[in-house]
Amino acid sequence: KDAKTWKSGPEVANDELDGNGSPITAFFIRHDGEFDSGRGWESTIHVVYLDKKKTLRERVRIISKDAWTPMKFPDDISTAPIQTSRLSSGICHDNTKDKSHQWVFFAQLGDKGQTVVAEIRKGEKDEHNENKWKWVYRKVLPESPADALPGTSLAASLTDITTYLFFQDHEGNIVRYDGSYEKWSSEYYFPALPKSS
Repeated sequence: KDAKTWKSGPEVANDELDGNGSPITAFFIRHDGEFDSGRGWESTIHVVYLDKKKTLRERVRIISKDAWTPMKFPDDISTAPIQTSRLSSGICHDNTKDKSHQWVFFAQLGDKGQTVVAEIRKGEKDEHNENKWKWVYRKVLPESPADALPGTSLAASLTDITTYLFFQDHEGNIVRYDGSYEKWSSEYYFPALPKSS
């Protein structure tokens, strides 16, 4: 808490992880509109992970408290990630309650059995004045589904209105997609380096 040294917290964030390793992602929100203490919006840490049953889970800790609170994903989202999925997450506009949004990305099976990257989001409201801090599907990446490499690592960066998402395809290329609002565009490939002979 002094921002100088790492310390173990008094409580375990969760004990439901796979003994062989579980994908995990986390994000900090300075002003979390989902948690209003009456004195203002609380600062929180959100941890999202796949448990030992490969179910998507979320736990939240209010910075001023020690306890971790379990949050529930809708059933269609909690069971969507494939076993080899990795996770990535991000937030934007965490200084304003009504504009703040949270994102999580994971790999799931598409309509034709191919691996696709899905995006879920929650916030106070969206462009339809809906949402109300419930996780909902937003976009499946890409719009013309490409086969993402099963088990690919995911990385996301959110800046202003643009989301940059990176993953690896079957040829080992790094793929970057730029997204804004309800559309993904600007696909970029970074070819894999040739193997040395």
